[in-house]
Amino acid sequence: MSRTRKWFLSLLSVLAIAPASGAAACNNYSSAPATVQPTPTSTPTPMTATLAPVPTDAVVVVSLFDVTSSAIRFQEEAKLLLAGQLQMLVAPGRGGFQFVAGTISSNSFDAANTKLAARVAGLPPKPVVAPVSSRPSAPDLTTCQQNPFGRTQCEAKLTSGYTARLNAVLDEETRATATFDEATAAWQQTAETRTNEVASLAAQLSALPLTLDSTGTDIWGGLLRAAETLSTSSAPRKLLLVASDWLPSGRQQEGELHFPAGTIVKAVFYDCVESRGCLDRKRTWTEKLVAAGAERVLWLDPGASRLQADIFTEVTN
Repeated sequence: MSRTRKWFLSLLSVLAIAPASGAAACNNYSSAPATVQPTPTSTPTPMTATLAPVPTDAVVVVSLFDVTSSAIRFQEEAKLLLAGQLQMLVAPGRGGFQFVAGTISSNSFDAANTKLAARVAGLPPKPVVAPVSSRPSAPDLTTCQQNPFGRTQCEAKLTSGYTARLNAVLDEETRATATFDEATAAWQQTAETRTNEVASLAAQLSALPLTLDSTGTDIWGGLLRAAETLSTSSAPRKLLLVASDWLPSGRQQEGELHFPAGTIVKAVFYDCVESRGCLDRKRTWTEKLVAAGAERVLWLDPGASRLQADIFTEVTN
């Protein structure tokens, strides 16, 4: 065989092998690529939580306990009822409250009748987790098949971008969670402080001594003093609680009675034992109180007072 013929046959063999190799290589690119699972890395960033501002005072409550001979018999029970429900004046996001306890005596306008005065600050709203960006969707690596010779670089680029975006969102989530946890711990500490303050006030109210005054019942003087206290408070909701039989006797303080706007008068443990006289007394005093600016006047006898689930419902709902 001539040298030229040998060279020609060798060339044919190379040409026959080359297409097969190229086809095998192309077949590898046409197969579905395995899903790439990038490993996210997140670096927690410490944050300092700040609680929402404490709301301003929302409620002022003035309570009057009649210690004269005609009505003192229910006053200890009235004290305990109010003391047991003071905690209802505190709630997340609600402003603080002011509480003043005084007595109706023979000279009720005298400042000595104010036996207890306290203020409990408001409780901030409960913290919530701050919104964060949505996590990105996993990259579609099948798009890299369109460029078989640059597939590796294409997949790497898509995976790298996805990982960077995912890590950024994970960092957001970490910061938001850390801030929420810190704010929650601070809020719980504040809530515990408020609970202790109310418990202390309730104990003081329960232990408040009520001394019998048998020389007269100056109801008008007590109302004048209560109206002054309510008027000096900036709290928008105002409640006057009066535990009495509403039967004046002896000298009554003189002066015009004016309640500030929004005042609700609630007669608790209304001690009255004669049907016709009790109804007349309620009607007469309701007219006087409304004429003085009271928004509403509510009457609860001892039985109804004991059944009242929330004695402060008019200023907490």
